[in-house]
Amino acid sequence: MPAQKTAQDSAHVLIVGCGAIGGLFAAALASVAKVTAYDANAEHVRAINAQGLRVIGKNPRTAQSFCVPKADIAAQGYDLSLNRYKEVVHEEVAHRPPSEILQNLAALEKEITVGMKELEGMLK
Repeated sequence: MPAQKTAQDSAHVLIVGCGAIGGLFAAALASVAKVTAYDANAEHVRAINAQGLRVIGKNPRTAQSFCVPKADIAAQGYDLSLNRYKEVVHEEVAHRPPSEILQNLAALEKEITVGMKELEGMLK
């Protein structure tokens, strides 16, 4: 019986550019496909050849960048919209009471009126 084919036997992916994003995609896809990575930056190429590509650490979904499990993406019908997966944390903001704000505005208006009367007096 012939050996069963795996995704790596049949799927080939080319990643052009192996900076932060390209490297992330290359590392993630390497588990399910044969990945060929191309980068014009000689320093990146040397580092990749010496150490390979790997993703270290996990960022929470509130971070600027984060990984989403394939199962979550499949559950969303492969919708890649960021707002489907990013968690937004709203911070509570304390505001002054409206009556206090209105009192401060009234005091500022009085100062402005006094200043304008002084200016009018200088012009006479």
